[in-house]
Parts: sequence; C-alpha cells; structure tokens
Amino acid sequence: MSFHCSTSNVSFETEAELRAHYKSDFHRYNLKRKVAGLPAVTREWFDVRRARAAAAGGGGKGAADGHEHGTIWQCPLTRKKFASEAKWEEHKRTKKFAQLLKKSGATAAPAPTLIAKRPKEDAAAGASGVGGGASDVPMADADEEEDDDDGSGWETASDEDEDAMDEEWDVRMSLFDNHLSESLEANLEYMLKHFGFYIPDADYLVDPEGLMKYLGWKVAVAHLPLYKSGMEEGDVKTFRTKHATQQHMVDSCKCGMLFDDNEEEYEEYYDYSRAEMEEGADGGEDVAERSLATTAGARPAVSLHEVTGELVLGRSGKVLGSRSMAHLYRQRHRPEDTRDVVRINEWHSRYRALLATNLGASIVPALQAKQEKRVREHRNKHNEYMVKPMAAKGKMNGNKNLLRNVPY
Repeated sequence: MSFHCSTSNVSFETEAELRAHYKSDFHRYNLKRKVAGLPAVTREWFDVRRARAAAAGGGGKGAADGHEHGTIWQCPLTRKKFASEAKWEEHKRTKKFAQLLKKSGATAAPAPTLIAKRPKEDAAAGASGVGGGASDVPMADADEEEDDDDGSGWETASDEDEDAMDEEWDVRMSLFDNHLSESLEANLEYMLKHFGFYIPDADYLVDPEGLMKYLGWKVAVAHLPLYKSGMEEGDVKTFRTKHATQQHMVDSCKCGMLFDDNEEEYEEYYDYSRAEMEEGADGGEDVAERSLATTAGARPAVSLHEVTGELVLGRSGKVLGSRSMAHLYRQRHRPEDTRDVVRINEWHSRYRALLATNLGASIVPALQAKQEKRVREHRNKHNEYMVKPMAAKGKMNGNKNLLRNVPY
C-alpha cells in the first residue's frame, strides 16, 4: 500500500513519510503553486532552484553578480521581498515591523537577505531542462523564488494589503477612497453623495455592519469590484491591489452593488420574511389611578398646592391630582429601546430619508418597486417549497385514513 500526495505528485511507502513530506518546504512550495493555478514541480527541480537562490543570496561574487541583473531585498522577520532598497527602508519604518522586532528581542533591525535575480533567458533555459510538468510553467520571478521556512507568502505584497487580510474592515471607512467617517450612517451618506453608492432593499437589511464588512473584504482582500459577483466559479478577473480595485470602480463609474439576480451572495444579511409578518398593535396603556385612602371614622387633613392644584393628604401623604392635569398623569415615558430590531427600523427610516434627499424623490418609488418585486419572489418561492408540499402531504395522509369498502 502506498501513500500519495496529489499536490506534489509523489508517493511514499509509509504514512510517517507522507506526514514528514507535508511539513517540508517542497510540499509547501507546490501547495502555493496549486493555489496560484500552476502545476507541481519535481523534487530535483526544487532542490536545484533552492541551491541557486541560496548561492545568490550568500554574498561575495554571487551577490555582486546579482546586482548586475537586479537584487531583491528580503526581510528576515516577515520573509517579504522588495524590489528596491527604498522599499526595504520604508518597510523598516512600519508599525508591524517594529512589533516583530520587539517580539524577537533584537535592539536593531537585522540586515536584509539579498537575492540576485537571474536573467530571463537563463530562467527559461533552466526551466526547459527540467522534466515533467514544470517545462510548461511560465517563469515569473515571484513564482520561482525560494519558498520560506515559515510558509509565508511568496508574492511581494504591500503592507496595506497584508494588514487588510489580518484586520476586519472598518465600517466607517469608504469602500472607494478609504475616507474615514464618524459612524456607519455618516459613511453611507458620504459614499452616496460622492460615488452614488446605496444599499438595495435597505428596509429588509438586518445586519448593515456585517454587509459593510463583507463588502470591505471583497475589495481589500479578494480585490473584486462590487459590481462583480463573489459567487462566480472558475477564472474570475481580479486586481492586484486594493487601491487598483477602488480606482477601477471610480474611473469606470461602477460603484454599485450587483444585487439583481445575485441576492444569494447577500442573503445572510437580509430577511425578506419580515414582509410577511404583521406587527401586532401595542395594547392600551394602563392608566394609573390615585386612590383616596381614608381611615375609619376620621377624615385626614388636606392641603392644597397653589401652583399645581394637587391635594396632599396629611396622614398618608398621598397626592390627588387635578382633573385638568389628567392628560399629563396619563403619560408614560418609555426608556430608550436598545433592541436590535428597533435599531434596525430606526436605521431604515434614516436611510430612506437619505436616499430621498440625495437621489431625488422621483427615484425612490422605482427602488421601492424593485424591493416589492423581490418580496413577491421570496413569497412565491416560500409557497412553492413549503406551503404546497405540506398541503399535498396533508391531502395524502387524509386519503389514507379513509375506511375501505364503504359506499360513500
């Protein structure tokens, strides 16, 4: 029995050898190539390539030759690669580098690892001499560099994009120019005024913060414009950086969400079943009555308040209000309701007013018509998959319970 690794296309006789292979640099390198859509390389090719990269970064003549064709600066802490010394110096001044330096216990920044680039013709010649699927692979510099021991990324990425992968999107930040507003509502108003961005079917949105975080992830991490569906399979065109994605949407004037025929992508943030629920009317408010307490056989002393007209009973201290102030006594000031459903309804009201103010009153009925259409579609789908099967099942069970051989 053999154990096969489909990522690296190699087989082993024992399970222990396979587990050791999973922890090796060779497997991690092929795993990254698989994610990038590239075929696996052989063990011999990987060893030769790693030896060349180590010799090029070892200093001396190899490093000098590397400067002739260009040098890559690699950070020993983050394993990130930079195309120029200026980029490396800029990386040393970042907050993340300072945190890693403090965590490592070093007092000064370590020297970068210099990796010499090979000429393109040498890279092509080296690739053609290797058997297997590696001969058909395009020799991009970033794809062919040595895999790092800690499994870090093998593509040169900006600090902005790497931090976006680690942190959640701030809902106060604009999706198109990173402008930071005071609140989510202020951010939506800013994007509506400057880019025409609005949230479809806002009346049925139950998680506006979650929706904004997902849209931020879509732009900052997936590098996918908002007018593209995040559920497409296969070769989907994306951009290299967050800034490129934002600039493309602004330049092409496509700053809206793809919502029509794409509701499934955002279904977890909406709840169309709320349209089918009728809110019950609140019960009548109980009117508090002030009783007149008297003691047996004796009448308490009464004092009249000159301003309010209230009668204060001397012994019990009870207060009798004037009939002219009855409308004030019936008031019941409720505390502020902080439930999510109440906050969502208030947000819906403010957002509808914002749309009417900035888009004009004429476009709001069109948006409401689309919204009602989606509600009808949701209701029809609910009837098709829930109500009709249940009715058919009940009818079937009823027929089974009829007595046989009885003349009806």
